[in-house]
Parts: sequence; C-alpha cells; structure tokens
Amino acid sequence: MLGDYSNFKQYLSDFSFTKFDNCWSDQPAAETRNYVVQTADKFVQRCMLMTTEPGDLILDPTCGSGTSAYVAEQWGRRWITIDTSRVPLALARQRLLTSSYSWYELNDESRGPIAGFIYKRKQNRKGEEVGGIVPKITPGTLANSELPEEVVVVDRPVSNENIARVTGPFTFEATIPTPLDWESSHDEELAPNTPPPPPLPPTPPHTHPPPTKV
Repeated sequence: MLGDYSNFKQYLSDFSFTKFDNCWSDQPAAETRNYVVQTADKFVQRCMLMTTEPGDLILDPTCGSGTSAYVAEQWGRRWITIDTSRVPLALARQRLLTSSYSWYELNDESRGPIAGFIYKRKQNRKGEEVGGIVPKITPGTLANSELPEEVVVVDRPVSNENIARVTGPFTFEATIPTPLDWESSHDEELAPNTPPPPPLPPTPPHTHPPPTKV
C-alpha cells in the first residue's frame, strides 16, 4: 500500500521482454559489408519472424548480398531472390554456399520446417528465463493466484549444438545475356542484310535391307 492506493512493483525478472514499436533504434547497416546496401541480418530476421511461419515462402526482388535468402534459410523459410546484375547474385550464391546454421528441433521431422520448431522453458543457474517459452507475471496473475501466461519467444527454438546445418539444395538461374550473346547481337546489328545460311540437304528416307533367304 502507498497511502490509500494499492501499488504493484514489477521486477525485470517477472517478464524481461518488451514489444517492439515502429521505431527501431538499432544500427540498420550490417557490421561487415560485402555489398553497398547490405542490411543488418537482425532487421530482416525481426521482420521475417514477426510476419511468417516456418515453411512459408519469402520473395526478395532486390537480392543484393542475399541477406533475405540467408535469414530465410536460417529460420526454415523457403525463399526466392532476384536481381538484375551478376555481382549481387554471385555474392549471394557464395554466401549461401559457405554459411552454416543452427540445427533446430522440429515438431515432426518427416514434414520438415513446415511442422514448426520446438520451444521449451529453460532457466540458467541465476534463475533467468533463457528458453523459448517464458512466463508472463502480471498483477492479475498474482492477485488471483493464477498461473502466469506462457509466451513463446520465436527466436529461441530448441537447438542441437552437436549438429551443424548447411544451406539446402537451391537452383541458380540466369536470364542475363552472356558476353557471347552480346557479341552475337552486336554482329547482327552491324550486318543486318547478311543472307541466311543455305538450308541443309534433305535427309534420305530410311530403308530396310531386303530379307535374307535361308
């Protein structure tokens, strides 16, 4: 009691998490840049975890250094990424082929990431909540002697530290003309009136040899 009013003192250990608003004060740029507009992984990860589920498809039409594909691969999302230049595509391809990720436990191994990750409550020696499920203690739960609400922290699935995971199979497709294609089109522009090559001679009909009498 404080005077005539009842008050509640909430400790950080009761629920040490806060919701993100629309103002993020983190540094938006990546610490190590391989591309001029490379975004920090944590921003893409934050957006992806808030708006998608494991197994969902992510589309990034501006590939850049491949951060979206990298984060999607890390968190069990499928991905498609596109760019108009060979440079970012080569950077993204190298990044994906040389990356390793944590091995997250799945609800159903046979279904893959679409079945979802496993989350468990876990505490360290100090009693701090370090798992993917944390209790949320509120004045209502204390006043009514209720069990605290359990909240899932989506970026803390159960992982197996003894297993390393690499990027799964993916297809690298390019519709950008090769240097040879550019040279061919350039030659056609220089000589537009060049007659086409003569047609190939017709193929003779296939005939069977006459039967042999025995």
